Amino acid sequence: MPNRGPRRPISARLQYLPEMYRPVAGRGVDQRRAFDPALKQLFDAYRPGEPVFDDAELGKRWRAARETVMNELLTVLGGSRWAEHLVLRGSALMRAWTGDDARRPGDLDFVVTPRNVTSDSGRARELLDGILAAAGEAGLRPGDAGESEIWTYERADGRRLVVPFSASGVPDGSVQIDVVFGERLPIEPEPVALPGVNTLVLGATAELSLAWKLLWLATDRYPQGKDLYDATLLAEHTTVDVELVRELLLPELGDEALEFTAATPLSWTGVDWDNFADEYPGVPGDAAHWQRRLALALERQ
Repeated sequence: MPNRGPRRPISARLQYLPEMYRPVAGRGVDQRRAFDPALKQLFDAYRPGEPVFDDAELGKRWRAARETVMNELLTVLGGSRWAEHLVLRGSALMRAWTGDDARRPGDLDFVVTPRNVTSDSGRARELLDGILAAAGEAGLRPGDAGESEIWTYERADGRRLVVPFSASGVPDGSVQIDVVFGERLPIEPEPVALPGVNTLVLGATAELSLAWKLLWLATDRYPQGKDLYDATLLAEHTTVDVELVRELLLPELGDEALEFTAATPLSWTGVDWDNFADEYPGVPGDAAHWQRRLALALERQ
């Protein structure tokens, strides 16, 4: 059975931090709750899923508005003193590599350098405040932002900022910004040109991004469908050194990590595809289909 994230009735009382759970307000919007393992220290570890608008044209304008403020925030950060300390990874990079097949990013995900900056340090606080200041320059509303810890039980720990935005003619929304501390970068980041961003952004390489996705799929308690989808697109775009993957797996799996091959994805069970399909109903197939496609792409390398 798929290891779908826990589900609770909509009527259940959310124990989520109120300032962090911010669905799109208004009528004509369906926005399901999506389980988020980064928040599993909370009783209800949910974030708002991708909104679906009854008015498709309104939905298109809303997503364009969100993309615009995210791109503007990346532009401001790329020209700031924090640019060399924030390494972008995740869905915001995917379009640069995989084009229109990539998921439209709903969040920004950064790794902090140097690695010895801890999440509870004064340097971390200064950096987070710098991100909020940049958000203000980019037209978001940092004065109404919320903040939470993430990944307190696994992976490198971090902080999540949820910053609201307003745009003409569409409902208010928010941008989620995840900032992770203590993450090792076995491949040096490189400058990346992103559509709509008016400066180069320091980003994780495609190879390291794929290696991370494989790590999370193999070791997370609740492996995510979005990571399977992204990993497959990346494997069809770039190559990854199997020794790098094994190196990343070793602390989690011990000697079992040395057995990783292109066929390993076929053995994974419990990938939470249902939550991903709720958010991206246009993606065909099921988890097994994408695991086969991923294994085939890895075998071709």
